Amino acid sequence: MTQASIVIPDSDGLTFLNNANSAYAAIATRQKGGTAPSSPDEGWEWIDDSGTPYIVNTYINSTWVPTGYIYPTEGVFRSLNRGRVFAKTASYTVLLSDIGATFNHNATSGSATYTIPLAATTKNGFDVSVIKTDASANTVTLQASGSDTINGSSSIVLSGQYDCVTIVSDGSSAYSAFYGTLGASGALLASNNLSDLDDASTARTNLGLGTSAVENVGLSSGDVPQLDSNGKVPSGVLALEINQQTGTTYTTVIDDAGKLIKLNNASSIALTIPPNSSVAYPVGTVIAFQQDGAGTVTMGPGSGVTLENRNGLVSSGQYAMWSIVKTSTDTWAVAGDLTS
Repeated sequence: MTQASIVIPDSDGLTFLNNANSAYAAIATRQKGGTAPSSPDEGWEWIDDSGTPYIVNTYINSTWVPTGYIYPTEGVFRSLNRGRVFAKTASYTVLLSDIGATFNHNATSGSATYTIPLAATTKNGFDVSVIKTDASANTVTLQASGSDTINGSSSIVLSGQYDCVTIVSDGSSAYSAFYGTLGASGALLASNNLSDLDDASTARTNLGLGTSAVENVGLSSGDVPQLDSNGKVPSGVLALEINQQTGTTYTTVIDDAGKLIKLNNASSIALTIPPNSSVAYPVGTVIAFQQDGAGTVTMGPGSGVTLENRNGLVSSGQYAMWSIVKTSTDTWAVAGDLTS
């Protein structure tokens, strides 16, 4: 630690040399010491090592202004505002000294605008972050100055709770913005289905999520089934749905895949299995049938359809059951209580 005046008074040779060496050492160590140097001049720097981290100060307008921190053990310097968080409730003009700062903005009392300085004055790499912390309908707008742009636009708007943005200056005329929606714990909100990302569709595709990043676990339609305590699919997931038909004619539809079709009428019933060109069931589709009433059921192929069977295509009587399995584009294997 060395502190001394850098103004060297008139003196004899040895005293002058000692004063000159002290002044040089003070300049070389940036006036490092636990107390502020006496009689400073504008522009002096002083490293306050009275605590950890050290505080770097600059003497401006007759005041020591803190400008950053030095972590001596790690050998790291950090700008004073880097990582600092400020609470705001009203419109604000961002200052050059705000570099690296985060503003938690509560817009409950009204919408607000952050005026962003010209990129050319902030220089390349200047950045600030804004988070809208409240759930009100009020908005927080980041407004560029002059003809500057933020992601190609003159402004961007935060409207939802925990909407957040970080803008970075290119030092010329534009800011790049990185924004999204954060949960209270700092995580993306699942309820937004990744819409809090710039390109939600691409994000879902890259993650193999199709059109949705949110799926419920359960036994309802559209849910992802959850295995039971034995590691097996619950019986409710495997249960057949039933399609009850009471007419004298019926042609299967795409939603019949995997279902039991119960055909109930006192008169004879004509059942048709349509061609792939009309109803494109996947190969491997299974459909089950039952003659539920007194009328027999005669199953017939649609145009170009082959129904492979051994005993016939007519139900054997009331409560007779049979099933069909699609084995190729227009071919079905038939098995069950049927006759000719």
